[in-house]
Parts: sequence; structure tokens; C-alpha cells
Amino acid sequence: MPFFDDSDPRIEEERTPLERAFAILRDQLERMVALNLLWVAQGLPLLLAWAFPLPDFLRLTFTLYSALAFPPVTATLFAVLWQVSTGAAVDRYLIGDCFRQQLKPGLLKLMPLYSLFFWLAALALFAEDNGWLLLDVLARLLLLLTLLVSLYWGPLLVAQPAWPLSRLAARAVRLFWLHPAHTLLLALVCLAALFLGIVSIAGLALIVPILVMLLQTEFYRAVAL
Repeated sequence: MPFFDDSDPRIEEERTPLERAFAILRDQLERMVALNLLWVAQGLPLLLAWAFPLPDFLRLTFTLYSALAFPPVTATLFAVLWQVSTGAAVDRYLIGDCFRQQLKPGLLKLMPLYSLFFWLAALALFAEDNGWLLLDVLARLLLLLTLLVSLYWGPLLVAQPAWPLSRLAARAVRLFWLHPAHTLLLALVCLAALFLGIVSIAGLALIVPILVMLLQTEFYRAVAL
């Protein structure tokens, strides 16, 4: 069977977002693996930069590449998965169109949002090193809440392309506030998938990241549409 010769998605009969996500994964498995490998490939320069003794300029170059590549590629994959969720099949034309559409939003919107994890983690470490217990606890709590809210960032970026960064962030917070149980279930399912991927190693490289994005897309569509 050719690599992209599997059947079109059959998700009409699936009811819950979890069922829909796994139905898409089942029906377009080879395509999902290909998308996942595309995402994982953006981290290879970062791995090379810090796993091997390279000159400083190469280490900096590789690190910057991964830092700049991950947000637009992540936004692209969310856009592809959004189309797949409506019945489209993955092909190189869909990927190319989504990349052209999401390159700028990925850099200008998704990158600043994801950078919050770095700044909050740095703040928590700084507070811990200086013995500032209250600030440490507050930073860790904000980091946890940001992790939960971030589950909606990717789908929101695709669903509302005209919205500014502030409105995307506010809407994600509102979705968490209105649907806490739904969001916590999504978080638990994503954590379980990540755990299995880390344990298996191969799963993390082949399917888990794209599965997590697919779960986020389907759970968002369940509450927003």
C-alpha cells in the first residue's frame, strides 16, 4: 500500500471528541504519522545542539532554528487537523496551504503564548533560589493554570484567525472557566498519551504529539461549535 493510499476519514458516526480523535487517527494513521514526524523533525537541531559538543555559534543557530520553527509548524498542524476534522484528507497541498496561512500567526501569536511557559518556569526557579515561598507558589500555580488554558490556544488560532493575541488568550481562559470538567478531562487524556509516549519512546516520535493536537482540536470543537 502506498504511504498516502489509506482511506478517507470516516468519523460521522463518532459522538464524543475522544471517539472522533481516535477515529481520525485510525482512518488516516499513515498521514498522522507523517505529520508527527514533520513536527518532531523541528526539534532535531535542538537535540544536536545540546547532545553533542558543537561550536557555540552552531549551538546557537540550531537552538534558534528550533525555537523559531516549532510555533509556525505547530500552528500549521493545528490548521491541517482542523480541516481533517471536517472531513478533509491530508495531502501535501493541504499542508502547504496551511503553512502559508499559519506562518505569520504562528510566529506573532503562538510563539508569545508558548513563551509564557519559559517565563513562568524561570520565575518559579528564581523565587525558589531566593527562598521567596509565596512568589514560588504563585508562579507554579500560574504555570499549572497556563498549561490548562493552553490546551485551547492552537484550535483557537485556527478557528479565529482575525482575533488579536489578547482576545485569543482571553477566550482560552473563558473556555476553561466555562468548561472546567471538560478541560480537566482533556488534560488527563493528553497526560496519559504523553506518559505512554515517553514510556514507549517510539510512540513519542511517531504519533503522540499529533494525537495530543488532535485531541485538543476535537475537544475544542465540542465546546465551541
